[in-house]
Amino acid sequence: MVELHDEIVRFKQWAPAPGNRSSDWEYEYENWDRLCALAVSTIERYADSEIPRNVAEDLIYALGRDNEGEHLREHLIDAPQLLATLAIHAMRVADPDAKWQIVVSVAEAELSNAAELIQPYLLDEDEYVRRRSLLAFAVFSPREAEAIALQNLTDSFEYTRIAALHVLDMTDSSHLAASLDALDNDPIDYVRSNVRELRERGRNK
Repeated sequence: MVELHDEIVRFKQWAPAPGNRSSDWEYEYENWDRLCALAVSTIERYADSEIPRNVAEDLIYALGRDNEGEHLREHLIDAPQLLATLAIHAMRVADPDAKWQIVVSVAEAELSNAAELIQPYLLDEDEYVRRRSLLAFAVFSPREAEAIALQNLTDSFEYTRIAALHVLDMTDSSHLAASLDALDNDPIDYVRSNVRELRERGRNK
C-alpha cells in the first residue's frame, strides 16, 4: 500500500544512525502509531488475498521495527495465509528482527506446513534467528530438531548450547542426561545454571 510505503520512507529518513540507537529506538518516532496502524490495515487488506512483493517487503520491514512490542506479530497470527506468504518472502530479507518474529508466529499459529516454513531459517546467518527457529521447529519435527540440537551442544555461542539442551528436553530425547553431563562444567555460568534447572525439572516430572 502506498501510504504504508510512504510512512516507511519517512521513518527511514528519521531513523538515527545505528550507533545512536537505544534498545527501543523505533518507538521514539513521532508517527510510530500511524506506521503501526497502516501496517495493521495492510495485514487486514491482504489477509486472504495475494500480496504484491513490494508491499510484503514493506510489511516485513514494519514487523522488524516492532520487535520490542510484537503488536504486529499478534495480528499476523490471525492471518495465517498472509503469514505463510511472508515467511517465504522473509527468507531473502536481511532483517533478523523480522525473521525471528515470523518464525515464532508460524509456530504459534500452528500452520499446517509450519515445519517446512521454519526449516530454512535453521540455517540463517543470525544466531538468534537460528536459535528461535530450532525451538519452534522442535514442536513440529522433534527428531530432526533433536539431531540439530546434538550438533549444537559444542557451538561457540553459549545461548545456542542452552537452546540445544532445551530442545532435547522438549523432544524427550534419550540423549538429554548425557548432554547435561557434557555441559556440567561449561565455562559459562548461565549454561551451567540451565543444566541445573533442567536436571531439577527432570526430577520433578
